[in-house]
Amino acid sequence: EGGNINKSLLALGTVVQALAKRSKLSAAKASEVFVPYRSSKLTRLLRDCLGGNCHTSMLFCVTPSILGFEESCNTMLFAMQAKLVQVAAKRNEFTVNVTEVARNQENIIERLRAELAIVKEELMRKSVETGKVVDFSALLMSATQGTATGSSIHPLLIQEGEKDHDTEGTAAEGGTRSPSRQRSQSVSSMSAVMSPK
Repeated sequence: EGGNINKSLLALGTVVQALAKRSKLSAAKASEVFVPYRSSKLTRLLRDCLGGNCHTSMLFCVTPSILGFEESCNTMLFAMQAKLVQVAAKRNEFTVNVTEVARNQENIIERLRAELAIVKEELMRKSVETGKVVDFSALLMSATQGTATGSSIHPLLIQEGEKDHDTEGTAAEGGTRSPSRQRSQSVSSMSAVMSPK
């Protein structure tokens, strides 16, 4: 474990030395200097911190004890190399046009209102043709519970209306069903259609 730690620290020192050398050169020659970020996992993780678009602060700990003289000297040499590293970090900023966003939202709302009006008209037309009262509120509630976008409500409601029409024709041929039972089956089938898979 100690050997792996020393290997990672050696790779970190090599990366810092290469970055310091790159900082001294011009922009054209700096790209020719190879920085071995992939030498260890430590340098790979610190790649954006050392040479990326960010500001990094380093703390170097030394001791006045004679027992740690060699380690203190190596730490100071590493700190001097790290001090030479220069980065040109820029703040990531983006602008949002509030007026454009509000206009887009208004367009979406108007489109959904127009689509909802079309659905109401078609359901009313089908109810007049079949003589059956369509509970539009229940169908709309079950449709909005199963979908996240309003654009898919329209075809599913129309499809459900067609299913109700077919069910009513079958009932007329084979027997009669109560309107409340047909309405409950319509809502339950609509929930099954709109439930996410």
